[in-house]
Amino acid sequence: MTKLSPKQLEEIQKEIQSLKKRVRSLTREIEFIRRTSIEDSSPVEGLLRMRGIRVFKKNPVDRLFFPSDLYGSYQTRFYEMMKRYSFRLVLRDMIKSYDGFRIRDLTRYCSSKVVRRYCQILCDMGVIIKTTSKNVIPAKAGIQKDLKSLDSRRSLSRTPMRGGSDELITIRGSLKSGRLSYQTAVSPLYSFGPTLEWFIAEMFKREFASPALYGVSVKKTRSGGDYDVTASWNQRLVYAEVKSSPPKGVEQAEISTFFSRLEDLLPDMAILFNDTQLRMKDKLVVMFEEELSRRYGEDSKKLYPVERLVEELFHVGHRIFIVNSKKDVMENFGICLRDYLRHGSSSFSLSPAGRGSG
Repeated sequence: MTKLSPKQLEEIQKEIQSLKKRVRSLTREIEFIRRTSIEDSSPVEGLLRMRGIRVFKKNPVDRLFFPSDLYGSYQTRFYEMMKRYSFRLVLRDMIKSYDGFRIRDLTRYCSSKVVRRYCQILCDMGVIIKTTSKNVIPAKAGIQKDLKSLDSRRSLSRTPMRGGSDELITIRGSLKSGRLSYQTAVSPLYSFGPTLEWFIAEMFKREFASPALYGVSVKKTRSGGDYDVTASWNQRLVYAEVKSSPPKGVEQAEISTFFSRLEDLLPDMAILFNDTQLRMKDKLVVMFEEELSRRYGEDSKKLYPVERLVEELFHVGHRIFIVNSKKDVMENFGICLRDYLRHGSSSFSLSPAGRGSG
């Protein structure tokens, strides 16, 4: 075997480095193309236009939990955290007291250790802000820096500090006693719903390679209002209605509106998603059956039975699905999407012909 000279080794090393740079560059280009194609909303709007529906408002950012200018990498991290049911429950409690909450206010569903970790991550991203009773104080290492600064000012000063000692005592006392509180960076916040809609739309984009919109407003539809999530999945229009309240907070009128929206949008597939780990059979399934009976008469249970798909996932004709968040949201949606491909594509219409809709 011929031994390579130092110069030849150097040339090979340069070539390897050059190839690495080209691979990194190509990887970035591929990722950009992938993200651009998924972020492109035109496939969704195109499917709606084919149905004579035009979008005039979409993807509102003013009601989300995080600031609209949050870095993309932080949005990705926030999205990954949203996959955890405990995190979503903590966010709900934060929104209830958006102008001031403490660790102990957020421990109904998980431990204080978990809540502290969530709060620290959100502080680092600038999504929530650490406060004392009156003043906003910086997150992370900034607290310790301010303490050192105040200590230094006090030791160097020959005259009493105005407010400095009180400020030092307030911050240090808050840290020791656990009285440190937080507030959301976006204020006011009234509902978790828009953020949950954003999450479901992002899930379609990131996990199912499907362009999606949330908070969609369209004109000239009978049901009116905003359409929570619409997605172009496998060149099919999917509509997802998102409920952040537990089943007891969902009213019969909301189920009626859901079916009216299906008649307006005429999606290929529809999902009613309730972000809870409680049973669907006890209330939501019953309300579905009542609404189907009201719309399609006595034979509705034979024509359009609400059947269990698996555990707490239910379907009507393999095209309308009731989904909760038990186990995993992404997995549950995936089960429904696969079921539609197996059985639903040639099933009944979401708006059966020849029947009244009361």
